[in-house]
Amino acid sequence: MMSRRVISGAVVALVLGLALGAQVVAGEGTKYGEGVTLTTATPIGDILAAPETFLGKTVRVDGTVSAVCEEMGCWIELSDPRINKGLRFKVEDGVIVFPMSAKGRQASAQGAVEKIGDGASATYRVKATGAVVY
Repeated sequence: MMSRRVISGAVVALVLGLALGAQVVAGEGTKYGEGVTLTTATPIGDILAAPETFLGKTVRVDGTVSAVCEEMGCWIELSDPRINKGLRFKVEDGVIVFPMSAKGRQASAQGAVEKIGDGASATYRVKATGAVVY
């Protein structure tokens, strides 16, 4: 007859195995476009502090989805709550559509930093090629 200790150990192992398996599945997220291939994220604050340094370069950013395009789902904004600032990731209209349900969730996105406009009114965003929303 099996002892209670062996049965208890088996139950604990089963519960831990199920919990760890669920984390792996949940950790994969939902991929949009090409997803994210870069392994190192650039802090949002670094890009916003010196955007010209990153102009034309492909970057990965991790953050919280603070806004989603309400009309076509053609952009998301990732924010860093520590600095209360965000960076917009724009995709080609209709090629990638971000759902409104992404708002408030963690995400990783990548693409090339681009400049919109000139002079004092210039803004910067990322021409996104993909993202993963967790």
